Amino acid sequence: MLEELIDAATWGALPFFLIGLFIWSRKWRLLWLFACCFALAYLLTSKSLFRWNELVHLGDWVDLNGPIVQMLSWSFFGGAVVSVGTWRPAGPPWLASFLTGAVLGPIAAAMILSKMAQDKPAASRLVLSASGGSLIGLAGNPALLTLSYHRPEIGYMFIPLAVLFALIASPRGPDIIIEERSDHRLFVFGLIIATSVTLFPAYSSLIFGSAGILVLIAHYKGINGLALANSVLWTFGVSVLAVGAAATGFPEMAAWEMEELQTLRPDSVLPTLGLGALFTACFADVQGAALLGMAFSDRALDLETPGAVEVLTCGLASGGVLHLFLADVWQESLNRWALQMAACMAYMFFLSKVVFL
Repeated sequence: MLEELIDAATWGALPFFLIGLFIWSRKWRLLWLFACCFALAYLLTSKSLFRWNELVHLGDWVDLNGPIVQMLSWSFFGGAVVSVGTWRPAGPPWLASFLTGAVLGPIAAAMILSKMAQDKPAASRLVLSASGGSLIGLAGNPALLTLSYHRPEIGYMFIPLAVLFALIASPRGPDIIIEERSDHRLFVFGLIIATSVTLFPAYSSLIFGSAGILVLIAHYKGINGLALANSVLWTFGVSVLAVGAAATGFPEMAAWEMEELQTLRPDSVLPTLGLGALFTACFADVQGAALLGMAFSDRALDLETPGAVEVLTCGLASGGVLHLFLADVWQESLNRWALQMAACMAYMFFLSKVVFL
């Protein structure tokens, strides 16, 4: 019986982890994603795990419909801002990029800042700084948005790590070139939305969705529909794969392993959990990893190790490489990104051995 459960969890999670094979490709990324979705549907039905007519109910059965709606509204708002192309952050480059990441998240921020950068090295610094900004508040990161839903104070715990990420990136004075047609109004509006989501997380889906619609209405003449569609379709696709992995028991298997480790080696639970979350987010996708993290936390009811949710959230929120490929700066960013990941691992070790000892 256990072998059958392991087999089902493995096949169900396989398409999700295959995302990483083509996440680097601009041309084939979405096609590969939906090929993985069709492969998932085939695996689930061919192995008699579910019938075709049951697949549409999986999100409800694994209790992920709410977080998926949150994620879709978040990507819709970010995609809407990217599609209108009038974002102009205020302040010096380090602050402008940091706040852009905090408001829009690393993916939308990467697409915007890379177009405003002086050159590729400058774009790399701005994008990596934005990934640091995404670690503060709830609006900038899907992991914080979902896992900190009932405990928004968790986000404040990562402010030191966010600052460290920004210091590693170190944007410089001439890095940003502002287009004349851009203005600060959309930037101020984004700050208001991010603050509203942080103060009223229960209404985040409504806030993001309404804000995205208002942005599109206000700039209806200059909308890049392809950018908006790509953002929402990517989130939808990775959500489908995450639901498939959750429905076949992958989060349960991970929870059982952590609960067993809690009994045998309790001091190893938090480091193992954090590293697993970080590698999942880096190799697959932050948004899908956040959904799996949500499913894991709901099922690990016997995991009583203090700080488990905080370390899990830290690993999921800090990982990811999609923003580097969207901005086409992965080669220029590799060294600094590796330093950021090392800083994240050191910070998780600090949380494990000092804060939650």
